[in-house]
Amino acid sequence: MKLFEQPQRDARHMLVLAMMAGGFSTVELITNNLIPITTRHFTDSALIISIILASNRLFGFVVQPYVCWKSDQVRTKYGRRRPFFLVGLPLTIGFLLAIGLLPRLIEGDARHTLPALILVFIINIAMQAVVDVNWGSLEPLYADTFNQEQLGRAGSFRQIAAQSANFVMVTWVIGWAEIDEIFPYLFAATCVAVSFALMVFVIRERPLEDPPQQERYQPLAHLQLIFRSRDHLKLAFVCGANLAIPAALFLFTPLYVTDTLGLSTAELGLAQVAGPLLTVCLALPLGWTIDYFGPKWVMATGFLLSAIAFTGLCFWAHDFWSLFACLTVFGVAQIVALMPMSAMVFQYADRHERGKLFGIIQFSRAFGAFAISLLLGMAVQWTDSYAPTPFRAQDIKRVSTLADEVADPASPAHAWVADQLTPRTRERLADPDRAEGARQAIADELNRLVFGPAVYDDQRFVDISLSPQSQKLITEAPADGDRLAVLNRSLISDLFPDAVSRKNNYIFPYYLGLVLALVAMVVALSTRRGRFARTLSDSDAPSAA
Repeated sequence: MKLFEQPQRDARHMLVLAMMAGGFSTVELITNNLIPITTRHFTDSALIISIILASNRLFGFVVQPYVCWKSDQVRTKYGRRRPFFLVGLPLTIGFLLAIGLLPRLIEGDARHTLPALILVFIINIAMQAVVDVNWGSLEPLYADTFNQEQLGRAGSFRQIAAQSANFVMVTWVIGWAEIDEIFPYLFAATCVAVSFALMVFVIRERPLEDPPQQERYQPLAHLQLIFRSRDHLKLAFVCGANLAIPAALFLFTPLYVTDTLGLSTAELGLAQVAGPLLTVCLALPLGWTIDYFGPKWVMATGFLLSAIAFTGLCFWAHDFWSLFACLTVFGVAQIVALMPMSAMVFQYADRHERGKLFGIIQFSRAFGAFAISLLLGMAVQWTDSYAPTPFRAQDIKRVSTLADEVADPASPAHAWVADQLTPRTRERLADPDRAEGARQAIADELNRLVFGPAVYDDQRFVDISLSPQSQKLITEAPADGDRLAVLNRSLISDLFPDAVSRKNNYIFPYYLGLVLALVAMVVALSTRRGRFARTLSDSDAPSAA
């Protein structure tokens, strides 16, 4: 008898499902760490970046709830949850590689065009749609496979597999982007291929009775499940926080690390390396704790740790080691808050409503993350950064536009900046064939002005439209130091708005994350035990298995 044809589900089944889930969970790490950087090649707008990344959450409340509901209804020879993986996993591989290849296929000034941006958007949302086909089937598959009092330990196996893959990625694979940005995408695609192979050749579902009576899919009507009881409403909030809090952290962290702190993508990966290691060590004790005592205290502890991590990012992080400490705490916090989710949700559902309830919960949590991403994108776009950061090569948006403005200055201020450039740089700008490769040289030249004497002069900038940030700093009249560097960069951005990028305030999302984590902790502690809750410490709860 094959492993998944056996009626009793044990640690071997937990291990195989964990390997399958861990394989395609690598896409999440790519989404959090590489896609913001890849998207930054095509736009410097924090709002547009957030819209593209928020689209990753859009299908969380469009596709996932439908897949959860539909998988309750279908019966095929392949199972009821498994067919969705058989379609979603191979499509995930294709779209993942397509995103990784975009910077190779579109180069130079062509990246900062509307058609390029539309292509980035379409491929990104297509990938997320098929990824959510996988995620929408996963939790109901676990609930079908294991009894309620096994879900904590099954979740611990899953986290060990996922965090082991994440450890490899943050230790080595993310750093491969310094060599070529496509390499992390190739690694993740390979991991998803392993998940697909396990689903095709190893994993089978338990035989089930006939499906429940068919009903139309009505997501808004199904939302009544949340609002008809206080328990479901609290459940929706804490589960939503479990997705919105990581969204608040990871939305702009890759850009915060590489742009504001000036660290490399390799250091971005290494700063997260301790989280997966500690998670692997804590997973089994946490799983046992959830199965024995119930989920709410564990989840509340995770939210508290998230609040501590956000506090450090808001008020302390300034270099690699301080970033390492904050992301380590958050890495542990994320798993401590997330592992109890299956047990927390399914204590309120019998076997016929598992997919429906989780689908509606997923609708609310994905919508929350979607809204948070858009809100933070607007806030970052409209909030000035006062960090004294230099220009990076990617901040030179359009070399051709800058070359035209240097060759034919529109004002004394433009002429003054052009005069500060070395003859070699001006010659490269004048030659279209050489200008495209001069981004780093141009950034270095502009940084001499940023960190040099004051750029501002009343006569020089007499006819220039200045940003509110520049106007504010001019009234302060900084003579030197960080404030002068911020003013100089702001003035250069005012002079060349179509050619160079302004500095976005990537730290702002951490303040909102701090508040959300504290509120979620309080709500988690106020939840009540569900009707179908069952722990190892009792035996009187009705079984939903």
